[in-house]
Amino acid sequence: MSGQCERCSNPLPEPANPRHPGRPRKYCSQECLHAAYRKRPSGGDGATMALYFAYCTGLSIKEVAELNGRSYSTVNDRFRRLGLPLRKNINRCQCRNRNPHRVQGVPFDLHNVTKARMAAAKNMPQYEAALAVVSNPRMREVLTLRIEHPQASVAELGEMVSPPVSKDVVYSLLRRAVAQAVES
Repeated sequence: MSGQCERCSNPLPEPANPRHPGRPRKYCSQECLHAAYRKRPSGGDGATMALYFAYCTGLSIKEVAELNGRSYSTVNDRFRRLGLPLRKNINRCQCRNRNPHRVQGVPFDLHNVTKARMAAAKNMPQYEAALAVVSNPRMREVLTLRIEHPQASVAELGEMVSPPVSKDVVYSLLRRAVAQAVES
């Protein structure tokens, strides 16, 4: 068999059994084969990043693997091969309390933004009805801001209120305003 190694250009060795040569060789040795394998571009980066996004929303690697029909070791190896930061010994509950959307400095706030937009769109008719009924100026201000800025998070609305308040205050004002509108 003649030819050259695709990696180092050395001559390719003859097959061990000339009667049954098998698949044609591309590399002269196992070292060249492994080196070429390590240097090849990873074909699954998009799929791996989709799995990683699910992991960063608070799911464990085991849960991500089960949801996508893969084994734990496959998903874990993909993350490590790409050098993605992983949580250290944190189970799902502890992670959710520690802001799962920020993994070692990598922001993944898309999940929270999506939840806020969906909630705002769902509750918008209630806020508009409450604005017509409520007389408390503080509640009216928060309702007006929510209607004017439907994409804003509750924390951002709290910063817009004069004087600024916490997101808990904003949420309780919205909740009480809707409750007043329902009562009347």
